[in-house]
Amino acid sequence: MKRSTLFKGLLICFGLLALCISAKPSGNFNKNKFVGKYSYGTNLNEGPVGSLHLYPNSDSTSYFYLELFHGAPSYRSNVLTGFIKVLDTNRAVYNTQGQGGGCIFELNLKDDKIQITTDPQRSDCFFFASFSADGTYKCKSSERPLYYIDRSADTIYFENLIKMQNKKK
Repeated sequence: MKRSTLFKGLLICFGLLALCISAKPSGNFNKNKFVGKYSYGTNLNEGPVGSLHLYPNSDSTSYFYLELFHGAPSYRSNVLTGFIKVLDTNRAVYNTQGQGGGCIFELNLKDDKIQITTDPQRSDCFFFASFSADGTYKCKSSERPLYYIDRSADTIYFENLIKMQNKKK
């Protein structure tokens, strides 16, 4: 009886060891602090408002969803999505080539805020004239967001976007 109990115990230990070795990484990117939900502005009648969702894809990149609403009198809105490259602990950049010079903006993380600053020479970020993502975004949640709800009221899961992006490579 003791041998069979010992054998069962060893079998369970080896089984658990095999599970641990084959487990996928959890996606907990400790170096990448660009994560969470942020907001900009408080009252659409007084000026622009917006939200920024950041989903870490690796230690060096995060996927973002940026939605902006311009206040009175135009009440325009715009959305930009893509990947930011993490340059260091507190700094990341979005950089895309395009007609008109493309778009570059920098994200600077300090405490519970992110400051976005657009390069004036590369500001073709698909926004309307005099419409900018520049500003200070306050952290509403430092948890990794699972999804965002787009302007069509569809729920978009970050994990699915990342999988689709990886298939294109």
